[in-house]
Amino acid sequence: MRNLFNEYDKLSASQKKIVLEAIDGNEISEKELKDRYKDLINGCCGEIKIFGLTYEPADVLEGVDEVAFRCGYSDFLGTEESIVEVEGKYYESDNIKEAIDDLEEEEEEEEEEE
Repeated sequence: MRNLFNEYDKLSASQKKIVLEAIDGNEISEKELKDRYKDLINGCCGEIKIFGLTYEPADVLEGVDEVAFRCGYSDFLGTEESIVEVEGKYYESDNIKEAIDDLEEEEEEEEEEE
């Protein structure tokens, strides 16, 4: 799998600006990121029942051990291949990949024209 962060990091400042303009507005919100993490936890563990009440595992973890929840969330952000952090914001890796590929194609076309 491509390491998109490294690819982005190797771009020049002007190339980075072009990529950022291409992905502008496609950031993944903090809420959506947390929802994805919670979905991951909930998919791994069954519902938790206490005195006949049912709770989602992610909600229980967050409520019982917030530090463990935040540590797991941080690990999730660092290892989830479908998201990439760029300039402090998170994006779908496909959006970054497409923007970098488009940039490279445009540069190749410009070189061919010269």
